[in-house]
Amino acid sequence: MSIQLNKLTGLILLCLALFSSVLVAQDFSAQNSKYSPAIYGDKFTYEEDKFFYFNELAGVLFLKGKIEKGMYKDFRQAITDNNIHTLVLDSPGGNVSEGLQIAGTVFDRKIKTYIRKNQNCASACSFIFLSGKTRYTLGKLGVHQIAFDEEFSKKKEEVGLIGEVIQINNSDIVQYLDENNTPGFVYKYMLRTPSDEMYYFNEDELNQLGNSNISSQDKLHFNRIDNFIRDYNSHLIKTKCDTDPGSCTITQLCSQASKDKEWRTSLDAAKFVKLAKSKGYRCGVPVTVCPENIKKCNKEYLCTYGTTSMDTGLSWLNNSNADEAKRRGLSCSVVATPAFSFDTLASSAMVMDQTTGTVLMAKNADLRVPPASMSKLMTLYMLFEALRDERIAFDTEFLVSEKAAKIGGSTMFLREGERVSVRDLIQGIIVQSGNDACVTVAENLAGTETAFADQMTKRAIELGMNNSSFGNSTGWPDPLQRMSARDLVLIADLLIKDFPNYYPFFAQASFTWDGVKQNNRNPLLALGIGADGLKTGHTNEAGYGLVGSARQGNRRIIFMITGLETKAARANEAEKLANWAFGKFVNKN
Repeated sequence: MSIQLNKLTGLILLCLALFSSVLVAQDFSAQNSKYSPAIYGDKFTYEEDKFFYFNELAGVLFLKGKIEKGMYKDFRQAITDNNIHTLVLDSPGGNVSEGLQIAGTVFDRKIKTYIRKNQNCASACSFIFLSGKTRYTLGKLGVHQIAFDEEFSKKKEEVGLIGEVIQINNSDIVQYLDENNTPGFVYKYMLRTPSDEMYYFNEDELNQLGNSNISSQDKLHFNRIDNFIRDYNSHLIKTKCDTDPGSCTITQLCSQASKDKEWRTSLDAAKFVKLAKSKGYRCGVPVTVCPENIKKCNKEYLCTYGTTSMDTGLSWLNNSNADEAKRRGLSCSVVATPAFSFDTLASSAMVMDQTTGTVLMAKNADLRVPPASMSKLMTLYMLFEALRDERIAFDTEFLVSEKAAKIGGSTMFLREGERVSVRDLIQGIIVQSGNDACVTVAENLAGTETAFADQMTKRAIELGMNNSSFGNSTGWPDPLQRMSARDLVLIADLLIKDFPNYYPFFAQASFTWDGVKQNNRNPLLALGIGADGLKTGHTNEAGYGLVGSARQGNRRIIFMITGLETKAARANEAEKLANWAFGKFVNKN
């Protein structure tokens, strides 16, 4: 039956404070619990994975799925056995009695609560989240009126709560909220939303509930959880791939189907080979066998058997196939030889000849690093796609929000409430590196910056950027904001190829908005070396970085550097790198 609204509020508040002293005191022995510690690759399972735990994430417990009868008992045993300090939530709610008991223990033990991106915590689960000592969510948090079952009514009678609940008044509620740093609007929406509906808190409300108060140390803690789960999921995919070829990625399938550029012949590999061939994947295996006369061998054979894989790409082998490929002027996507290596001061770097796709140099190219404002290239790619798909036009005007107008860092000096054309926002992002322009674009395309960042991450994966994730549209310091040098070179390559009509914006020397003229921050544009884009970046965490491109004759190079200590070092290193790439390498067609 549904409880009256004033009783609901009092009961929730009182339970959070009292369940730890009344109900939590019950003793549950280990032999009566379904909980047991997990080892890597395995999870503790309780009715469709309700709780699970990883030894590698000591102190972190996951609650997943509907909250059902009996879960509190296992929860108590889990936190006792494993000294749990963080609870990760993904649940639509369920049994109110069990949820409140878990919430009471979370409150009493000062456990941190976390909702991961794209996950949900609603109804009875919200009690658990709101009882956390530290609360942080990248997902959805929902509340509504609670319908208590008959069993809960009996339980509250057993612990003598009925009389106490009736005596709860508004002053008690205010005092409780003040003491536990829970804004009163939580209960306003809880009381106003019917039990068959759900109110999900918006970004501003989530900030008030804990997001805005999260420490950098806790953010890193939650980010480590996300990174582990990402790696664990990759592990599961690989494990599944071992037995199910249909679940394999292309890379995994080819690894199972081929070795040393030949199809595997074992019985275990047969199903992988069959699937790869049926899908038309070559997996590095040449189509034909080279004839005895090497001069009649095709390009594919020479490049396949004349090169070998390195961390930075491909390198020539010392054999006749490599000699013949070089004689014909074939690049075979080979990286620079040691004789032509470039010793950069950057902590992470990559240079690519766009004309041939050859990687000329790579240093820590797959390392996930803070990209700073260089991540604005992804924001621009999303904006350019919207233009191409005619969802917006250059003269479409976007409304500037309070959040956008007040954001710190580099800015084009937008004012709250004004409307700005997409054309002007593009120039504000590229030339002025305007964080306010990025937030305006994000909010107008996706509703919130958080939603836009989620879309950025998803689209990046679709584009093949496997080491990129985004927490915002600007490059502002955030544990989720990470890109690799290879991914930044890739997005630069795509911007140039996919949007040739928009790319000239990157070469614009200056832009004036609201009477303030700002010059393009790309230090290479005025050097006369063919530079015509793309984007600089700097934060204290990332250092000074640049994604650049230059064209000389029929050659275009794209490069990325980051981790430099000063603007001058960035400019000098970029210029030397461009001159080296053009001076040491020549395309032979």
